[in-house]
Amino acid sequence: MLGCAFGPRTRRGGRDLQHRCGQRDDQSRARRQIARPSRQRRIKRAICRRSSRSRSSLFGGYLESFETGLEANAIARRGARSHRALVSRQPLVVGAAESEKIVKIFVTGASGQLGTDVVLAASRANHEVVAVSHTELDVTDQAKVMASIAASKPDCVIHAAAWTAVDACESDEAKAMAINSRGTANIVGAAREVGARVVYISTDYVFDGTKKTPYVETDRPNPQSVYGASKLAGEKHLDSNQDAVVRISWVCGEHGNNMVKTILRLAATSQTLTFVDDQIGSPTFTEDVAPVLVEFAEQSRNGIWHLTNQGVTSWFGFAQDVLRAAKLDANSVVSVATSELQPARPAKRPANSVLENAQMRKANLTLLDDYHIPLQRLIDRLAS
Repeated sequence: MLGCAFGPRTRRGGRDLQHRCGQRDDQSRARRQIARPSRQRRIKRAICRRSSRSRSSLFGGYLESFETGLEANAIARRGARSHRALVSRQPLVVGAAESEKIVKIFVTGASGQLGTDVVLAASRANHEVVAVSHTELDVTDQAKVMASIAASKPDCVIHAAAWTAVDACESDEAKAMAINSRGTANIVGAAREVGARVVYISTDYVFDGTKKTPYVETDRPNPQSVYGASKLAGEKHLDSNQDAVVRISWVCGEHGNNMVKTILRLAATSQTLTFVDDQIGSPTFTEDVAPVLVEFAEQSRNGIWHLTNQGVTSWFGFAQDVLRAAKLDANSVVSVATSELQPARPAKRPANSVLENAQMRKANLTLLDDYHIPLQRLIDRLAS
């Protein structure tokens, strides 16, 4: 688990309370290291414990999960659990008393895979954060969105809430559009009322995947799935003169469900793993993305941006990378073409999901690390 400090002040329903989470002292760490089982057994135990929580399997393409964030929610709010019983369904506000420039940031999808790390990154940067999960704020309810943002009066909204179940979106277009497009319109409209900017998280799935080179921000979108179309529709509600659209791809992180955890869980069952080798992209880790999103909120960056970890691989190659990082047998992975998947997936995935971070380079901003670096950190945390 990531060590973090939400800051010296946390308010719930107008009450102040002292709150810290995640810091482990050296003495307790030393005790835990006595008589540890082997690395491989630790990983298998960790993944087996999580396997009952995983509701989706993936052999090529995004992991299908609507970011319920139950695991992440427990991590982010453990210290305030007793207070939540008294003030349930109220947004969490965290912040620090001292900062040269405190920005008030409203985070949607705050208990999800990315949202959890955004809250952590913003509070580490000494900003005041209003964090709402999808259970606390239904983005499709315009009146509630308006009221919540009006009450918070943020400087910026980082809109991470989305329905990301790619195949499920294919069979329920109305729901996908309601959450990913109309919900975004509600967020943007409410932000405008209080003079706040919006940083909107989008996806590589807005492209058709037929390009032979990485996609740049100015390439014309052509989504091939309902999910991709709904996220592109959400993009169109943003004002490029003041808001930022940040496209990310192949998202992985410590919180919630993702491909890394799926691969390790399947490997723990000692079965042969089958992954496609004709879909390529850049695995992107939330702990690296989140601080950049916070910087975008601080610096009022606008327009369309591609933000991914560096390095390109296929899902087959990534599965092997995960197993190698975990010191497991990478030869247990078998490659297959997308056309050979049985059963076929309902939603079409882009063959080429590689996003060139052209705007980051143009602005002379630091690119994210090669994906192998955060992958190893994540594997080490899951094994601890």
